[in-house]
Amino acid sequence: MRSKKWQVIIVATVKHIKIRSANYQAAIDYLTMQHDEFSNKPFLDPDGHMIPRTEYLLNGINCQAETFAEECQSVNHAFGKNNTREEVKAHHYIISFDPSDALENGLTLQKAEDIGMKIAKENFPGHQALVCAHPDGHNGSGNIHVHIVINSLRKFSVPQESYMTQNSDYLAGCKHRSTESFLKFLKQNVMTICQDEGLHQVDLLSPAKIRITEREYWAKRRGQKILDEETSSLKPMTFETEKDLLRHKISSILADSLTLEEFSGKLFSVYGISFHESRGKISYDVPDRERPIRGRQLGADFELDHITAVLSTRVTITHIDPSLRLVVDLQRNIKAMENPNYARKVKITNLQQMSRTLAFLQENKIGSLDELNGLYAMAESDADNIHSSLLKVESNLKKVNILIRNQGQYFANRSVYHQYLQADNKANFRSEHETELLLYEGARKVLRDEYGSHPFPSRKDLLSEKRTLQKERNRLYEEDAVARSRLRSIERIGQNVHTILEPVDQREQDREKNR
Repeated sequence: MRSKKWQVIIVATVKHIKIRSANYQAAIDYLTMQHDEFSNKPFLDPDGHMIPRTEYLLNGINCQAETFAEECQSVNHAFGKNNTREEVKAHHYIISFDPSDALENGLTLQKAEDIGMKIAKENFPGHQALVCAHPDGHNGSGNIHVHIVINSLRKFSVPQESYMTQNSDYLAGCKHRSTESFLKFLKQNVMTICQDEGLHQVDLLSPAKIRITEREYWAKRRGQKILDEETSSLKPMTFETEKDLLRHKISSILADSLTLEEFSGKLFSVYGISFHESRGKISYDVPDRERPIRGRQLGADFELDHITAVLSTRVTITHIDPSLRLVVDLQRNIKAMENPNYARKVKITNLQQMSRTLAFLQENKIGSLDELNGLYAMAESDADNIHSSLLKVESNLKKVNILIRNQGQYFANRSVYHQYLQADNKANFRSEHETELLLYEGARKVLRDEYGSHPFPSRKDLLSEKRTLQKERNRLYEEDAVARSRLRSIERIGQNVHTILEPVDQREQDREKNR
């Protein structure tokens, strides 16, 4: 049996795996015996026997669970099918529930098993099936889940329902077809049952915003295991896959772009990632990688529809007249009330500012206070995002400068440290070279805290990273200044509109009082 056949993926969704192995016993062994989550090999006791799982519930449908393998082979022989290597012998479906359902909604192992039995009977009628509930997923997630393993060949004919359009959907001797339409039907059924049972549910029919494939999931798990072993005595670190890093880079550039052209340009200039669009689909060409990564491989949030939708909501403001100033409220300005000449001058200036304010509103097609408030909110959000990006880059640049400084101290004093290790009288040697040794040991601690047991990067690489960060910081400085200036201008527009409309509102209130 190939090891990947019986893997459990901890996600709140429906997972389907086709099985071409004729070893049906492997299914029972996986469901009832302890297995290593990385190799999928069973754990053995000192006598070489497999170790049973401590907790599970197992039931059979149209068969006895203990004799599932023999009964499936018997049905296959009776109908003369599932004889070739290429044929799909069984289908493995995994229904995972939200970890919080156990605490918040009373989900137990028995309840999960009952739900699994219901799903199996409704969606795989006439098939021999194993239904097994496990109390936990990988890495102690508390993720109750149910395995449903069916013989691909239907044992009994069943009454034809309205959704059964093919003979294979209800006749004995026909094979189960896990088509796209069937998977949609199954996911809808699971969602309905979760809702009826009062459990948390996700929209299984919509594309995942962040799509983690089985291969990426296991790459992340293996990478995290290795990283944990290497940094066991240091602060916890999170392993990121190549796709994780790409998602973060795309998201950071998207948060800082107003148009698709700007997004594509920044993605290339900052990270060297080429953005390609063809027939409504996009792909990302990453440096040092032979094949591009398609947006759909990353998730719905990284496909063209989502990116264009996000960019369409961004603030695209036409040029604001730099001479625009606040309209002076003559009703509250003491100097204007005391000096008629000053009041006349202010009235003329107010007319000019009102004209400029009106021109801005017309150019940006703003016809209500709600629209103006919305424009301000979006401009504020964009300005905050740019400023956050700037602070992050500045923090990274500060960190790189510290690493460069400590790397210099490390290599400059390393030879003295080696001499200290070889010295016959270490105490005397240390007293004579106290400063160099302290600098070396301090620098070594900083570098090890950052890189663990990994080799330290070269000075050339650190300087290159520093130049990249400096370039990004300078760009963000400019964008931050523009964004803040734009925000202040929109705020000024809003104050002018308020000052202009206030007398009108007051007259309306006076009119209402006199009625």
